[in-house]
Amino acid sequence: MNKPITEYALTDVTLFAAPFGFGPLGKAMALAHKFEDRGYTVKVLTDDVGLKIVKASGLNGHMYAYKQTMDLADLSTDLAISCMDISTPIIKSGIPLVLFDSLLWLRGSWEHLPKYNEDIYIAQRFFIEPPEIVVEKIKEHLHMVDAVLPRSSAASHGIMQGKKVVLYPGGLKSPHLALEYQEQYLSWVIDAITPALKLNDISLSDFTIILPPQILDTQLAADLQKKGIEIKSKQKDLGAIISNARAFIIAPGIETMLEGTAQGKIPLYLPAYIAPHIPQLVELRKAGVGIELCPSFNDRFMTYEANGENMGVLSKDILHYNQEELYQDKYQQEAINVLDEFLKHPRLAQNPYPLGKNGADQVVDILEPVLNPDFFNEKVSERVMQL
Repeated sequence: MNKPITEYALTDVTLFAAPFGFGPLGKAMALAHKFEDRGYTVKVLTDDVGLKIVKASGLNGHMYAYKQTMDLADLSTDLAISCMDISTPIIKSGIPLVLFDSLLWLRGSWEHLPKYNEDIYIAQRFFIEPPEIVVEKIKEHLHMVDAVLPRSSAASHGIMQGKKVVLYPGGLKSPHLALEYQEQYLSWVIDAITPALKLNDISLSDFTIILPPQILDTQLAADLQKKGIEIKSKQKDLGAIISNARAFIIAPGIETMLEGTAQGKIPLYLPAYIAPHIPQLVELRKAGVGIELCPSFNDRFMTYEANGENMGVLSKDILHYNQEELYQDKYQQEAINVLDEFLKHPRLAQNPYPLGKNGADQVVDILEPVLNPDFFNEKVSERVMQL
């Protein structure tokens, strides 16, 4: 057994987030803040890119090695929570392990049910129910919760119509896709947005792009700043950035959609960048939440079935598909037209919390008994009695 890469400070709770952009990390951070609000000590483990975001939010953070065996005894913690990391082998060593999953509704169709050794499985609900066969396998320790939102989204606030056009293309990060592809996609997106701004006499100084940290030091970022576009990175004041948006353009994921609607914004979805975007686009369309910038391109995905294929493989397929199909003038023009129409007639979301807003509180409510020193021993005894 290798020694841990870091000597961790003792905390009540440790959360670790799969390095797939902001989705898993955003959940980990929202939960970390909620645990701190209840008086517990917390640390968040992530990769080098995520660590910048964690520290900017004022949380205690460290790096960990994704997919390398983790012994929970090395974490100096009373409770470990995995946010979407189902690939890192875990040795529990008597530490309770929780899996937080915002994609349970995909398990058994687009994704396999994780072969994990969690004590408690917490899933964020979505617009459709998870497959019954999946629920049956984990129902003894499954808990469903509402949307887990960051403080800025869950807090009461006045909804306003801002003046900025805000682009958040997601974390643009996948272990399966190179930085070159990330930049290519982002460049196409920006070239589809700027003509619509010009049609509505919106200055580039009123165009804000929230770039993921791995792109901040690229030539693309430098060129955007030279043009006068405002560059931000994901940070603790995201709520303020979103609230000042006239149009909020995002990757077709769940988490930023929820943050946008919480601020009264109608999400404007970009074309799919990675495989998980496809089923999310399908269900968001069915639920009537948000507007697609390229609906004709997305039409091709509406009946696609993954048949349990690996998301990493599918993401590579999407890369090649986009390179052959997406980067055409007709789709860029469609995006320009849809955005132009919205900018001429901006409107606010009718339902700020389509999946509820108290998920973080619910998670802590579920897990506070686990932090009771007698809880884990009692659960082990119960399981032994059942054998």
